[in-house]
Formats: sequence, C-alpha cells, structure tokens
Amino acid sequence: MSTNSLTQANRTSRTAWLQSISYYCAFIGLGLSGAILGPTLTQLSSHTGSTLSTISLLFSANAFGRLFGGLFGGRLFDRLPGHPTMGGALLLMALALALIPITPNLAILLVFEAMLGLAEGTIDVGSNTLLLWVHGNRVGPFMNALHFMFGVGSFITPFIVVSSLTRTLDVRQAYWIVAAIMVPLAIFVLSQPSPHTQHTPTIPNAVSDSGIAKPNQTLIIVLIIVFFYLIVAGEGSVFSWIFNFGKALNLGDGSIGSTDAVAGQLSQVFFGSFTIGRLLSIPLATRVSPRMMLLVNCIGSLVACVLIGIGVTLPIFAWIGTGIFGLCVAPLFACTLSFAEQYIKITGRITGFFLASANFGIMTVPPLIGQFFESAGPISMPIAVGAAMTLSIAVFIAILFITDKRLLQTRR
Repeated sequence: MSTNSLTQANRTSRTAWLQSISYYCAFIGLGLSGAILGPTLTQLSSHTGSTLSTISLLFSANAFGRLFGGLFGGRLFDRLPGHPTMGGALLLMALALALIPITPNLAILLVFEAMLGLAEGTIDVGSNTLLLWVHGNRVGPFMNALHFMFGVGSFITPFIVVSSLTRTLDVRQAYWIVAAIMVPLAIFVLSQPSPHTQHTPTIPNAVSDSGIAKPNQTLIIVLIIVFFYLIVAGEGSVFSWIFNFGKALNLGDGSIGSTDAVAGQLSQVFFGSFTIGRLLSIPLATRVSPRMMLLVNCIGSLVACVLIGIGVTLPIFAWIGTGIFGLCVAPLFACTLSFAEQYIKITGRITGFFLASANFGIMTVPPLIGQFFESAGPISMPIAVGAAMTLSIAVFIAILFITDKRLLQTRR
C-alpha cells in the first residue's frame, strides 16, 4: 500500500473514532436527561399543584415527543447531514431542561416535556443510525459501548438530583446543571463531519437468487418492532418508577429526608447495575451472539421482576431484584439493534420505526402504572414489568423461529 493510501486510511480511522466519540457524548447527555424525570416527579407535582397520578402524564408527553423524534428524525438523517441535526437536537434539549423546573402550569409543562422528548428521540435515532453507518457489520461492540454511555449518564443523574435536593430542597439546580452540560456536547458533535449513508445489507440475500421464496422481511421487522415496545416498556417503567417504588416501601429510618435518601440509593443500585451491565456487554458482544444475549437477559429480567415483587414484603429482595434487573435489561436495546442488522437493511427510517415503538412503550406502560400506584400500591410496578418481559420472551421465540428458518433456506 502506498504512503498516500496509508495516510488516507489513518485519517479515515481517526475520523471514524471521533465520530463514534461524538455519539458516545450525545448518549451520555441522553442518559442524563432521560433519568431525571423519575426522581423529580414529586417535586414537579408540587410545582404544578398536581397529584402523582396526574403528573405521571409527563411520561406520556415525553414519550410522545420521542415517538415523533424517532419517526421524523429518522427521515431527516436519511436526507440531511447528520451532525447538524444532532447538534440542534442537543441545544433544543438544553432549552427544554432549563424551562421545565420553573414552569408552574401543568399544561405548559407537558409541552416542554414533549419538546424534550422530541430532542431525545432525534438524538437516539441519530446516534444509533450514524454509528451503524460508520461501522457497518462490525458495529456490535461499538453499539454496546454507545448504550453503555447512556448508562453512564443515567447513573450520574440521581447523584445530581439528590445533591440538588440536599442543598436547596428543590430540583431546579439539577435540571439546570444537566441543561448546561448539553451545550459543550452539542459543540463537539457539530465539530465532526457527518458520515455518509450506508445502504448495503450485512448478509447476502441469496435466498431469492436461488429461487427459494424469502421469509417475509416485513414480518421480521414488525416482530422486532413489537419486541422493542415490550423490552423498553419494561426498562422504562423501572427507570421511571424505581425511586417512587423505594419511597413507597418506607425504607428510611423515619428521620427527615431518610426515605428520599434511601429511595435515591435504590435508584442508584438500578442505574449502577444498568451501567455495569452495558459495560460488560461490550466484551461479551465480541464472543456471544446477539440472539443468545437477548434470550438469557430477557429471562433474567423476568426473574428479577419476581424478586422485586417479593421485595414489597421482604425489602432485601427489592434490592437484589433491582440490581439483577439493571444488569439483565441493560444490553437488550443494543443487542436487538445488532440482531436486527444481521437480517435487514438498517436505514434512518427503519431505526426510527424501532425507536418509535420503544417510545410508545414508555408512553403507555409507565403512565399506566401511575394510575394504579397509589390505589394498588407499589406492587403494580413489578407486575406490569413482569407482564411485559413475559410477552417479550414469547415474541423473541417467534423471531428466532422465523430467522432460523431463513438461515436454513439460505444454506440450501
């Protein structure tokens, strides 16, 4: 290879790494933002004079925004340079975060939360799609690393919230700190060149060339969309309600603020194990197939839900189950994208459908839990999450049946 060719290859490699780092930074910001609503829900309820069941509509507003951010953002990334779109979304996120804690009206607060969700959905679909375009069929460990960065951000957020509550007895400072972090992240993303669209499938479609009818790709896509809905509904429900779940168990010693402090610690157990799970999934992705990781972690998540449910009467199991759930649910999203990439072409539009389904899960199940949390008690959370994980296992078995059939036909 000539010196010029080596120089160009080094530049390309350096560019790919800087692009990847910019997506990792954006996902840290996404984790910071995504984890802030649950621990601040009670405070936002006080700001607006709302009940807990009413203020839980914020989950729907955020997910509604993320739904449109995923759908329309995916189309934008297919048509426009990716990094200016990502940078604009990060700045929009900063604006929404700055306004949310000073809004005394619930209707306006719902609008700002939807605006935040729109920005989050755009960043979510953009980072996933652009990373796939940069790394192609070698994306597995890079994708798991991307979602590990989300875990890093979400792990930090409870510390920021608890610190704000301890010092000021309010959450405004927490929101403003997270908003301020988004600005340098946006500048870094904007400083990197956007990658080009990748339309090459990662596996050959030899089935149609050999005269054997291909399995219905639309069916595969639809089942993966349903799978995304279920796993993210479960993850998002624990994500959103674990702080209030811990608070409802009255785990404190009865002193002022002790219940909030211990509930914050339970949140940190979840987000900490969630972050560790995504970290461990990076080396595992180079050795274990996505399908095996998905199956094992779905089953582990269901077992954890049972333990969390037992924790309503025996609190030690709430701590154990929360830690196990965080570890098991953490790799599911990234592994599902890596799994899907083996069988279908990944475009911004397809990724948008996946993320829209995921956000629809957040838009429906966490608010549903909110409607029963006060009347039925904290047990409503592990019941709802356990149902979602049970259905996800059934859907994934159906996906395995179809994809195994496809591989069998290809080998013929």
